[in-house]
Amino acid sequence: MKNKILVFSLLLFSLILFGCEFNNTPTKKVESLLMKYQNNSESVSKELDDYVKSEEIDPAYQDKYKEVFLKQYQDLKYEIKDEKIDGNTAEVTAQIEVYDYYKTQTEVSTYITNHQNEFNTNGIFDNNKVLEYKIKELTNTKDKVTYTIVFNLTKVNDTWTIDNLSEEELEKIHGTYAH
Repeated sequence: MKNKILVFSLLLFSLILFGCEFNNTPTKKVESLLMKYQNNSESVSKELDDYVKSEEIDPAYQDKYKEVFLKQYQDLKYEIKDEKIDGNTAEVTAQIEVYDYYKTQTEVSTYITNHQNEFNTNGIFDNNKVLEYKIKELTNTKDKVTYTIVFNLTKVNDTWTIDNLSEEELEKIHGTYAH
């Protein structure tokens, strides 16, 4: 009986030890990050709040604008293509597929430029009409685009961490990267 308990305890300890090590790989860290986007985690939601505020969107439209990107994140698809480890640094190459908001925003800008009268209220250009139109078009975006992102990671105290994402990497995740 003692042998069974000892074997079970060693097996359980091994599973915990190797389970923690298994999740501490560069690839697993990138997968975890991308899943946080797909699941609209609290940290991603806060990042999105900061992004929406930086866009200086009228507060009346911030929630609708945020919904556009939450949909983007939920529908994000990814595939890990490669992992390269060099000592305490690593690169994980992922291919992501997202809605092509860059294309939609370009089309919206062109449309607004060519149809300015549609966005007037009492003869004055109305930014809220522009925002409503932009949000409607982004919400209806069906086209997707594929980007490649190389995530850089650093190992600190035996734990892999993803380096801060660049503006380009964030734009790819948002689907707004100029291609």
